[in-house]
Amino acid sequence: MVGSVRTEINGNSASLSLVNAALVFAIPATAYAVLTLGHFYLLGGFSGDSGYLAYVLWHNDWLLRAPRVWSEWSYYQIHATPIFVPLTGLSWLLPFSRVQFYAIVVGVSHASLAVPIYWVLIRRWGGRRCWQAALLALAFAFNGLAIACGRNPHFEPLLVGFAMMFLVALTAERSAIAKVAFLACVATREDAGFHLFAVLAVWVVVDRLLVRPLSWGDRRVRYALAAFLCSIAALCVQKFVVGGSNSFSRVYVGDPLYAHLTWNSVSERIAYILVARPYLVLPPLAAAAWAIARRDPFPVLGFVAYGPWIAL
Repeated sequence: MVGSVRTEINGNSASLSLVNAALVFAIPATAYAVLTLGHFYLLGGFSGDSGYLAYVLWHNDWLLRAPRVWSEWSYYQIHATPIFVPLTGLSWLLPFSRVQFYAIVVGVSHASLAVPIYWVLIRRWGGRRCWQAALLALAFAFNGLAIACGRNPHFEPLLVGFAMMFLVALTAERSAIAKVAFLACVATREDAGFHLFAVLAVWVVVDRLLVRPLSWGDRRVRYALAAFLCSIAALCVQKFVVGGSNSFSRVYVGDPLYAHLTWNSVSERIAYILVARPYLVLPPLAAAAWAIARRDPFPVLGFVAYGPWIAL
């Protein structure tokens, strides 16, 4: 009798968790898709980047041909994003216009931020606190940085979502999901592998220093090396095969190196971030306070990992 009641309770918790997982995905997907539709239909959209991306993703081919008014003949010359190939293939099968399909892609990209957060909380808390997990996951999907990205809709949140899904699956020892999420992440943009490498490298080094000596047979080490090599390969193909621009210089350091920066412009940007972009400043401060209170370095490792990117 007790066993049957426990089974029924566990079954109800699992069903409720699945319902909440669907809501965690559907709510931000719908909200950001609607925001993207408003971006195009009410504000008029931008020819670059949202209009350009909507063109590339809809009814295209594996070469991801660019609009003729742009100098590039393929989107690969700007970013190496092979994940666009199955997405544009899907656009031929769905009855949506160019803008509608792009809005769906953006919505799914932002929804991907919430799902791994929900998964990791459910793993920790179990079904008894699935509503709290769902609310926290939704709050993450609507954080300040995500909303700021949604105002100029891009696909890059998909990179973050796949990266987090990979990390959660890796800790949960769900090998198949981890492999799929890893491949999807490095296929989202040419620098995705560098971002994964940064997190994995810091995680492995700190973990091994605190727990036991570093083992090169650790799966995280293999994934870190694979991620780094994927980005190197993507940049080489983009530069020497496709004939694209130097994405690293164009996005991060400029050409010539930092020639576009002055001390005044840097100080103005720092002041602007501190005053107008608190969602970039408060999370690392909160994580640092949490780490100090718990005497545990792991809450701040993500921010430490991206220190080199902040410096760039």
